[in-house]
Amino acid sequence: MFKAFLSHLPDPPARILWVGLNCHKGYRLLQESGFDMTTATYTRENVNFPEGAVFEGVVFYQSAEYFPRLKRVLTETRRFLTDGGRIILCDALTEKSPVYAMK
Repeated sequence: MFKAFLSHLPDPPARILWVGLNCHKGYRLLQESGFDMTTATYTRENVNFPEGAVFEGVVFYQSAEYFPRLKRVLTETRRFLTDGGRIILCDALTEKSPVYAMK
């Protein structure tokens, strides 16, 4: 499953913003795979993006379902992506879990 997840991301050392718990195994695996990882805090209303930063990928890990206005959050997220960057929504990293990616 992790390989399928990785297939949606640019190659390391791409800058990835992780929106979710940074103590998760997936975060550590990305870090160990050579990605430049940054975490973001969030509330039910928005993500606290690092000012002035841009990322090749933004991963919402077990967090997207908590945003009542997810479309607004995803629209805002695009401002922090490089051209061709991806947003990934992931609920769990198991063999049967779907991974959704959008450009």
